[in-house]
Amino acid sequence: MPHAETPAEASGVRPLNILIAGAGIGGLAAAVGLRQQGHHVTLFEKSRLNKEIGAAMFIAPNCCGILHHWGIDPVENGSVELHGMNMHDAAGNLRNSLDTREAYKHVPHTWEMMHRAHVHNALKQKALSPEGPGAPASLHVHSEILSADPTNATITTADGRVHQGDLIIGADGVHSKIRNSIPGCTQQPFDSGKNAFRSLIPMSKIAADPVASSILKDADHYFQLWAGPDRSVVMYPCASNTQMNVALVHPSPRTDRPHDAADHWQRPASKAEMLEVARDFDPRVLAVLELADEAELKRWTLLDLEKVPRFTHERLVLVGDAAHPFLPYQGQGGAQAIEDGASIAAVLPAGTRPSDLPSRLEIYEAQRYHRAHRIQDMTRHMGKDYVPGAQPPNYHEFMEYNINHDEWIASREALRRKKEEAVEAEEGGKRRINGAEVIAAAA
Repeated sequence: MPHAETPAEASGVRPLNILIAGAGIGGLAAAVGLRQQGHHVTLFEKSRLNKEIGAAMFIAPNCCGILHHWGIDPVENGSVELHGMNMHDAAGNLRNSLDTREAYKHVPHTWEMMHRAHVHNALKQKALSPEGPGAPASLHVHSEILSADPTNATITTADGRVHQGDLIIGADGVHSKIRNSIPGCTQQPFDSGKNAFRSLIPMSKIAADPVASSILKDADHYFQLWAGPDRSVVMYPCASNTQMNVALVHPSPRTDRPHDAADHWQRPASKAEMLEVARDFDPRVLAVLELADEAELKRWTLLDLEKVPRFTHERLVLVGDAAHPFLPYQGQGGAQAIEDGASIAAVLPAGTRPSDLPSRLEIYEAQRYHRAHRIQDMTRHMGKDYVPGAQPPNYHEFMEYNINHDEWIASREALRRKKEEAVEAEEGGKRRINGAEVIAAAA
C-alpha cells in the first residue's frame, strides 16, 4: 500500500533529507516523528540489528502519550499497566507503598511496563512500514559511521561512502562518535560505581516455585524494590504479564573484570556470583534470582557522562544516550530519548526549509537541554546509597516533574511562540520604517 501523502508533499515543499546515526530507541523515535512530518529519513546502524539488547523498561506517561500520538499502542505491544510501587528493605519489610493510579490520576496517560525489544520493534515498524503518513524511512544495517561534518551535513561510513543530508541526528549511544563533532564535547562515559545483573524470568517458573511464588501476590501490575545500604533489587512484569524483569544493582568493584570498557550492556554473568552479591536479601528475592537462566543472565555497567555543552551545532543534533545517558533509577532513559525524537520532529513540521534549521534547532536546544539534565540529576540523586538517618529524596516531586509533561505538545507550542515573535518583530520593523519615511517626508 502506498504511503499517505503528507502536507509537505501536497504543498510542493521539498522534504528535508535527514540522516540518523543509530537505530536504537532514540534514533527510531526521531525517524517515526520526522517521517510522519513528511521528511525523508535514512538510518545508519552499526550492528546487524538482529536483536535489541536490554530487558524491560518503563513507558511513563510522558512517553506513553507520544507513542499514542504516533499510532503506537503499548498494550497492543505487550505492555503491563503500572498500578503501584512497593518499597521494601533488603530483609523484605515493606517500608512504603504507592498507588500510582490514584497518586497520578490527574496525568492524562497511563504508566506502562514493556519489554525493551517490544518498544524497539514497534518503533521500527512505524518507521519502516510502507503504511502510514510519509515515506518509509530507509535503514542501513552493519553500517558504521566514521565521521560527521556538521557544516555540510555529511557523514562518512566505514565503506568509504559520503552521504549528504540537510540534518544529521546523532543517536549512536553513550559511546557516540557523532558527539565528538560538536565543539567542546570531549566528555567520555565513565563507570558510575554500580553494575547491574539483569534477567527476564518466566512468570510460570516463579509461580511453580514454593518460595518465589509468594512474590506474586504483591507483583500484579506492581513495581517492587528491595533496597539495602549499597545495593538493590527491582522486579516488575512485562511481555503481557508473562515475564518478570529482574535487576540487581550493586557496587562495581564486586563484579568488574579487566577489559570491561566495551559492550557494557551484554556481558555474560555468573549466577553464583549474583547470588553471592544478593546473599543478605529477603529469601523470596533469592528464590526468584535462583530461577534466572544463566545462559541469558547479563551484567551491565551503569555508565554516566558529564554534562555536554550543547545538544546542537550547525546542522547536527544529538538525541538519547548520545546527548544524556541515564542511570536506571527513575526509569526515564528510554522516555527521554523518545521525548527527544518527539521534540525534533515537532520543531520541523511540513514545510520546514533548510534555511529554517538554525532557528528550529535553537528551539530544540531550549526545550531539551534543561529538562533532560534536570531529570538526569534527579536520577543520580535517587541512586545514591542509603545513609541511615538521611532525609530521603522527594520521590513524588520528582515524578510529578517527569511524567506530567507532553514534549510533542510543548515543542509545538514553543515553535508557535517563536513564529509569532518573528511576525511581531517583522511588523514592528515595518512600522519603524514607515514612521521614519513619514517623518522624512514631513521634513
